[in-house]
Amino acid sequence: MSPTVGLACRLFGLVVLVWLSLGLSSVDAQRRSVNIWTNYGNQERTGANLNETILNQTNVNKNTFGKLWTYSVEGFMYSQPLYLENVQVPNRGQYDMLFIGTMQDVFYAFDANSNNLIWKRDYRDANLGIYPVPISENFPLAAGNVVGNLGIESTSVIDMSTGTIFFVTHTKASGPDFHKRSLFYSKDLRSFEETNTQQIYKRSQSCEQHRHREHCIFALH
Repeated sequence: MSPTVGLACRLFGLVVLVWLSLGLSSVDAQRRSVNIWTNYGNQERTGANLNETILNQTNVNKNTFGKLWTYSVEGFMYSQPLYLENVQVPNRGQYDMLFIGTMQDVFYAFDANSNNLIWKRDYRDANLGIYPVPISENFPLAAGNVVGNLGIESTSVIDMSTGTIFFVTHTKASGPDFHKRSLFYSKDLRSFEETNTQQIYKRSQSCEQHRHREHCIFALH
């Protein structure tokens, strides 16, 4: 059976998914697709699933609602994981997919019906000295609000009509070409082949506030 859309917790190195486990074929047949393609699930940012047909106050309890598995990731998560059903991955088959970006500038796609990794991309490069930016270097006065590094901070967004996922990385390059920059990526979510990359900004050590969320929110407009 396929699980209904669950809840994700922000943890370091671990994404914990909680699902309702009801082993009823009739429930599966009646289950409506609920794709989480943007922050809070819709442009209005309500977080509401008005088509819910399974979860209710009776069956959400310790006996029927609990953890099935976990996903291991590198880095903290400040962005919301996204979920998309029935994605056809070339040479792999069809999956319900979970997309996760971390503050270590690593992006993951997992099988939402198991804890198997489908693909992973790491935007660091030790050979070129490219790493996430320590938050204390970027926003020293607000460092207590974010722990560790500033990498993929904002929630990505999916254009379901084209099968494209958009997200922003934040990196620091050391050495003679020292700079900090944000890159806005668009990728084919099935193969993760790059469709476009735009540099939002590139600055020296005096780095000013950037606007990740606005780029992701308006990516589809």
